[in-house]
Amino acid sequence: MIRPGESAAGDANAPEVSVIVCNFDGERLLGRCLDHLLAQTHPSFEIVVVDDGSRDSSVAIVESYAARAGVRLVRNPVNRGLSVSRNAGASAARGRILAFIDNDGYAHPTWLEEGTRPFAAPDVGAVASLVLFNRNKCVVNGAGGTVNLRGYGGDFGFRRALEFVTLPAEVLYPMGCGMLVRRATWEGIAPLDPRIVNYYDDVEAGIRVWNAGQRVVVCPRACIDHDYGSSSGVGPQKALLCERNRIRTMLKYGPKRHMLRWLRGESHLRGYLGMPGFRTIPLRAWWWNLWHLASALRIRRRLAVRPERYWGLVEPTWRPFPDPFPEDHICGANPDVVGANLSSDNDGATAHLLYGWFGTELIDGRRARWSAPEGSFLLRASGPVQSLELVLRGPAFGTRVGVRVRRFGEIEPLVERAGLTVPPRWVRRSLSLGLGAGLYEVVVVAEAPWRAVDERPLGVALAQAHMLDEAP
Repeated sequence: MIRPGESAAGDANAPEVSVIVCNFDGERLLGRCLDHLLAQTHPSFEIVVVDDGSRDSSVAIVESYAARAGVRLVRNPVNRGLSVSRNAGASAARGRILAFIDNDGYAHPTWLEEGTRPFAAPDVGAVASLVLFNRNKCVVNGAGGTVNLRGYGGDFGFRRALEFVTLPAEVLYPMGCGMLVRRATWEGIAPLDPRIVNYYDDVEAGIRVWNAGQRVVVCPRACIDHDYGSSSGVGPQKALLCERNRIRTMLKYGPKRHMLRWLRGESHLRGYLGMPGFRTIPLRAWWWNLWHLASALRIRRRLAVRPERYWGLVEPTWRPFPDPFPEDHICGANPDVVGANLSSDNDGATAHLLYGWFGTELIDGRRARWSAPEGSFLLRASGPVQSLELVLRGPAFGTRVGVRVRRFGEIEPLVERAGLTVPPRWVRRSLSLGLGAGLYEVVVVAEAPWRAVDERPLGVALAQAHMLDEAP
């Protein structure tokens, strides 16, 4: 076992890649994570698990892998958070490339093989993997990300179907689950701020890479399935940590010319006042940052922060970021129970929904669901079907949508209709199908999504969908 602070670098027989698994109370996930790593096609790598003071059987699990697969263990005696864990793992690692993954990340077999290729370019300091939701693998968790002018971080493609996401070539930061960093680069930017316990540790790593004069690039072929929590709802403790770390990140890395306007904009935190259990978060977050201001300024001076190297990658908006897309990672699509009819006011409708649908609400007198710019659902035909009938409503005049029907699991549409006009009232629209029995995916795509008052980007509202065996 390696103790925190011990260095294993410099070994002549060192592997090319060190995979650093950050773990806290992950007994339910850790074995699966390690099994996926041991199946990697890369010829030269090691696995280092950093256990951050777990109270469950995590250490015993790692020790069992150590005995039969050479997995190494680093133990933090108490739980100190992701930044400390990443620092400890990097200190113990021997590879020239450090690959970070969380205990709920399941790497595709070629993750390391593909993720290390971009380092052939000498100015690449870090690589962002393509991270998908394990529960809904057609939906993106993130492919690196950025922050906006307020400092809120957002992962690219978050909660959007992969086929509709255009991935950038460069990003401000790589997601921590799937982050690869050149060791020489890491040694110039480490250690990460130990006061960033959770959230924004990867943002800091990416900013430091750019600040050091190197790039962070996206590798879409380096894939990980992320076993994201059953709900992404933000509780008071998570909200407090995010606000604390957002503020601290801006204090450390924001351009001086930007800070006065940013400070004025902090009045947006008044929105917490109407949220029971959250009202004190702005005060607590700012009090914490003022208490630790000296350490933030010391980091800024030590790193000789040069925002001109990375500020161009910041999202130039002040509104909420990222966009509030549906929680597609917990959509309950179940092909085994799908039928030819979908009704949004039926509890069983969720079995049809693949991605892109907000919760059921009362819309112009009907129980229905708004779609995001793209929404997808399943229908099963038990025999030949002649048409598809949709009961839709647009968010505004001039809403135009496209509808694609394809076999489930295939990308090419069998039937496609573009430019379908949907007014801001309930209407029926029909498409001729002429298809046989089978399981089909229906994709509805808004040509120009409407941004609602609550900042949701909306496509159309769907009340019902029916496959008919007679021409309408």
